[in-house]
Amino acid sequence: MNKFFELLKKYYYLFTSFFVFLVYLNTIAPTVVAADAGELAAVQYTLGIAHPTGYPLFTIIGYLFLLIPLPFTPIFQANLLAAIWTSAAVAVFIRTVMFLLNNLSHFKSNRDESSNESDIPYWMKYFISISSGLFLAFSKTFWAQSTSIEVYSLHMLLFSLSFYYLLKAFCNKDEEKIISKEWILFAVFLALGFTNHMSIIFILPAAAYLFLVKYKFAGIKKILVMKLIFLPIVVLLYSYLPLRASMLPVMNWGNPSTLGAAVDHISGKLYHQFVLQTGRTFIEQLSVFFQAITINFDATDFKSNELGLVLLVSFFGIVTSFFHVRKLFIATILILITCVMFTAFYGIPDIDNYFLAAYFSLVLFSVIGLTTVTKIKIDSRMKCPALILIGTICLLSEIIFNHYRVDESVNYLFEDYTKAMMNSLDRGSIIMSSNSSFYFPALYYQFAEEFKTDIVVAEHLLLQQRWYYSQLKKSHPEVIQMDSASVRLDTKDRSIYVSQEIANLIQRGKFSLEEETRIIPDLFLYKIVNSDKYSPASKPDFKIRFSEKRTIPTVEVRNLIITMLLNRAIYELQYSKLNEAKSYLLKLHADFPEFEIPDDLRVLIENYSN
Repeated sequence: MNKFFELLKKYYYLFTSFFVFLVYLNTIAPTVVAADAGELAAVQYTLGIAHPTGYPLFTIIGYLFLLIPLPFTPIFQANLLAAIWTSAAVAVFIRTVMFLLNNLSHFKSNRDESSNESDIPYWMKYFISISSGLFLAFSKTFWAQSTSIEVYSLHMLLFSLSFYYLLKAFCNKDEEKIISKEWILFAVFLALGFTNHMSIIFILPAAAYLFLVKYKFAGIKKILVMKLIFLPIVVLLYSYLPLRASMLPVMNWGNPSTLGAAVDHISGKLYHQFVLQTGRTFIEQLSVFFQAITINFDATDFKSNELGLVLLVSFFGIVTSFFHVRKLFIATILILITCVMFTAFYGIPDIDNYFLAAYFSLVLFSVIGLTTVTKIKIDSRMKCPALILIGTICLLSEIIFNHYRVDESVNYLFEDYTKAMMNSLDRGSIIMSSNSSFYFPALYYQFAEEFKTDIVVAEHLLLQQRWYYSQLKKSHPEVIQMDSASVRLDTKDRSIYVSQEIANLIQRGKFSLEEETRIIPDLFLYKIVNSDKYSPASKPDFKIRFSEKRTIPTVEVRNLIITMLLNRAIYELQYSKLNEAKSYLLKLHADFPEFEIPDDLRVLIENYSN
């Protein structure tokens, strides 16, 4: 029994991380989800090039992990890796907190002030370390990274490792060395972070502050050594982009095979247009963060309650750290402010993940908040239950309300929708999309699972780029006509479909059709036809699994399907195809009973039922 407790005491952070991993397995997505998941999974599976900034480390490690012969689909295996990364980040964070609690005296504003780390009972240190690790693990946005493939899961592991070794380097007595191993490891993980996601820069102001506090301006040699470690790692890993692009993989975003193209790709030139747009954009993005950290116990509100009641402990920690561990306060607040301010200048819609470093900082402040509880002058017999009660209530406020928000365990929507759509099309069809929800999932299913590879799925916005035609030519050489002067899609003898987004552009005159052609509603898409003759569509016998959770992407798909079923029924009636019209309306009524079908069309269903 004693050996068991010794094992727990030694590997407490690993046991906690494993527990977190088991919880994550219950919320992990079984298949592809919205946003970039399909593209990133396809890139990892094919060892390709992802959208800027390329994420070479993420791609290479993911590719190697997918080579492991596990009994899962590639997408689930990729999602599993995300859960592993986030669980590992929790373990590192717990270790960081324990190290911090054992070295608080290094962060006091007055180093002559007596150390009082020993005043905190060892079991309280374990409780605070584990509790804060769980606070981070079950915060909304961090937990969400464990459910599906994304670059931020690996990012948070590398961010946590960088911060851990930054603190160790700051506290280490290395006066006799040119540079300590802690600074070396900090430089290594910082470099790896740069090759995964550029938002690792949010840690730099804190690193600069702690470095200057420790060495003043006498640490130039250490900085040079760290640069000599940092730069080769970054250059080596980012060289993957031009080297791999020159091999023309099927996923080759931007084709960064030249130095100029690689620099543009790595610097995210494509997204520069979203930086420093307007003051209004800045305020809107700032409001996203402040809304996220409000306390809201409505589980259907996906924009708030990031940390639950932990936020109260964090605010308490902010105040107390200012007075008692000023250096830690400054370092942590620098991460928070840098993250929030830089992110607010970035005008993209899916901005939540960029605030992860800020949430990391707030959880770190909660550590000081809990630590302060142990120092309150009350009956020592009351401190134990008070600390446990506060920690438990805070943790439950996260788990109970965030579980519903992040749970992807029954999310089959984008698999069902994408496959049903592609199954409904003529063989060898061409689909024109524009930021459509099925585009990235379709890439995954075609390249990773070899599903409907005869269909060409093209993104309208990317067709303005020559590199995109080269990418399409790799997988569909028969439809791309290229020469030195021009490039085009060969659509001869192929059915062409357009998404709802393209149909909207056509209606607004921003997308032109060839003369004597028009679009008609098919089953999920619009089909381009060149005559007024009736054009049959697939029967509405598809099955799409909708979860009870209503998010923006799921509502969007739901509304698209409703619109297409309704439009197709109207099209059938225009050609007096009464039975066919009934079948689409019955499908609409069966799958979306809450939708109110127009009265003149509902009569068809009632007559059919009678």
